[in-house]
Amino acid sequence: MKKLFLLLLIIIVPIFSCTGKEKMGFGQRDKMNKQMAYKIVELINAKDIEGLYNLFSEEVKESDLTLKEDIGKLFPYLNGKIVSCEEYGIAMKGGIEKEKNSTRYESEFKIKIKDTVYFMYYDYTVRNDFSPKKEGLRFIKIFKESEQEKYFCYWDLIKSGIFLPDEN
Repeated sequence: MKKLFLLLLIIIVPIFSCTGKEKMGFGQRDKMNKQMAYKIVELINAKDIEGLYNLFSEEVKESDLTLKEDIGKLFPYLNGKIVSCEEYGIAMKGGIEKEKNSTRYESEFKIKIKDTVYFMYYDYTVRNDFSPKKEGLRFIKIFKESEQEKYFCYWDLIKSGIFLPDEN
């Protein structure tokens, strides 16, 4: 009897936890967040200022008057095409209240250009029913892996927009 109960528990719990996540839309949002990393890389490689600009939230675009200029500074800093992009760490913060919810991701990827490895951090709000103007990127932060200790910072302390080491 114990074995049957344990077997049912092992089978049923994962089914319900997955469907709950899918019903709330979090599984799809996880995919959207990972796709965002590859979209950022694609747009950086294409040197597409307007495309990158459009990924940012309305709130950031309204408050950061030099955002397009700062995006343009990414290309000479990176000095080449990104040849690989590897997930390093992702954290999700969510809020649910009645029928409203929000999902924000803090993502770290390692990217490689020629023989240099960089960290690419970005903060991405996939959905925010409480404040729709916050949907989109809040920041992109890129720096060399060798300078990780120098440029480590708590996520909430990173200013909106583009962060490049030479600028700060």
